[in-house]
Amino acid sequence: MKTHPRINAALMALVAALMVATIAIAVTDPVMFKDSFAAEDGIVEYGTAIFLVFGALTLFRRAFAGHELVGLRFSILSVMYGALFIFAAGEEVSWGQRILGIDTTGIFLEHNDQQELTLHNMVIGGVKLDEVVFGNLLSVVLLSYLILLPLLWSRAAWVRNLGTWLAVPVPRLQHALATFIVTVIIGVIPVDRKWEVYELAFALISLGIFLFPQNAMASSTQGGQAGVGQRSASAERAEIEIANA
Repeated sequence: MKTHPRINAALMALVAALMVATIAIAVTDPVMFKDSFAAEDGIVEYGTAIFLVFGALTLFRRAFAGHELVGLRFSILSVMYGALFIFAAGEEVSWGQRILGIDTTGIFLEHNDQQELTLHNMVIGGVKLDEVVFGNLLSVVLLSYLILLPLLWSRAAWVRNLGTWLAVPVPRLQHALATFIVTVIIGVIPVDRKWEVYELAFALISLGIFLFPQNAMASSTQGGQAGVGQRSASAERAEIEIANA
């Protein structure tokens, strides 16, 4: 699959603009930030869902492009990653519940802390899934992927081997830097619903990664250099062909 550096650059510029708007609105009008900018069913929330869907479609296309070149495992894993993004997009807008006017009933009415048709807001045995599974645990996984992986990719053969086996698009250093800056900004601003903006930034950065991953470019520019580790020549050639398909 072709890489798209220009689209990636546009997405990173959009992340920067989002952060500027976030800081400006949060500082000048916190109420507007909470009730309009980052409100439920607002522009930020729907923007997140839209870009998550774009990310999923990119992963599905990646799965299709890599099926014959890399094999079934690559395609299955890529489809699974895409399905996770579809799930996240659906959860973001409560699976269209408010758009379609669907009432909350049954287990969701009793055990969902926002009384929505979502899994991440469920409370099971007194445990809020959005704080434990979809909060702390997921944050560690995502930050490791977005920040640690690009730093270790060129330095540790076992990381490259594992990443290749898992068929993950590897973030570039620019994506890691963007993630770090966004994390600091969101962590510092003292306003409600700021994490909605964080989710939109994640969706934008992720799409940039999928369109312009470090590992696709690495194959075409560093193919025979030292440090490739145990990755086979056939795997290297397959990555090159996927990047240019």
